[in-house]
Amino acid sequence: MSTASGIARVAGGASFEALRAEIPRPAPETEGFRLVRARRPPAASNTTATDRASARRPGALTGASASVDSEGWHFALESGRILRSMTTRTIRIAPWAALAWLAAAAPGAAQTNGFTAIFDGTLDGWTVQNAEAGVFTIVDGALRVEGARGWLRSDGRYTDFVLRSEFRWLTADADSGIYVRASGEETFARGWPGNSYQVQVRDPAGESRFDPVGGLFRHGMPPGGHELDTEALGRAYRGTGEWHTIEIDVVGEALAVRLNGVEIARADNILRSDGHVGIQSELGTMEYRSIEIRER
Repeated sequence: MSTASGIARVAGGASFEALRAEIPRPAPETEGFRLVRARRPPAASNTTATDRASARRPGALTGASASVDSEGWHFALESGRILRSMTTRTIRIAPWAALAWLAAAAPGAAQTNGFTAIFDGTLDGWTVQNAEAGVFTIVDGALRVEGARGWLRSDGRYTDFVLRSEFRWLTADADSGIYVRASGEETFARGWPGNSYQVQVRDPAGESRFDPVGGLFRHGMPPGGHELDTEALGRAYRGTGEWHTIEIDVVGEALAVRLNGVEIARADNILRSDGHVGIQSELGTMEYRSIEIRER
């Protein structure tokens, strides 16, 4: 269920505002769950819910679900991301806590820690540019990239923001990139966007004359400084086939890159303008299972 697909279904037509009025306490962070529906059962029961899911591989996306009866309310929950395979866990919530799931299901709702998902397991909100069919596909809810040309362009435009994405290289030669502040008006080489900044997302395990993840290309942009800390990269790198988290912080004329929470690169003289974000296809095979933005 994507954030943009509509507010959670509530039996009897009750709205989020009505629920919030009835259960006014603030809601905590919700660990990725979204409320699917809420209704009043005939009688209240306990506040325990069990979420059971069997993932085909660690970190796989699957349709985990849970339900909870809590003080007269029945909540049905779902989560698209399982952090480890063969997991069984028990969660306890109260009705006011379940409001966070309801809020997450509302159109345009902010995600955890102020991040908003701009990839929801589909290509909605994105446009394929200069790439053949099959280059950008959805496999088990993740964006798979395998091809030698083109890019995937966000419909939205952003100026100052943090972009956070979970990704993995499926082949050691995988070489992709994340574009920021891309005008989308010019192209170069293999249909990639000119007038853009490209943060490298290349697997360090592969051989190449180009920088690994954390490198920076300025396509049609003014020159500037860039430092890639290879020692920090070595500490943060988990290997081919493992999920990594990259954060790209673009504010004013500065850019910073973090891999798995470790800062690995900094750049300056970044032209401040709004633009698209995007995913490059260049070499090998890789997957992105989440892409989120927090505007600043």
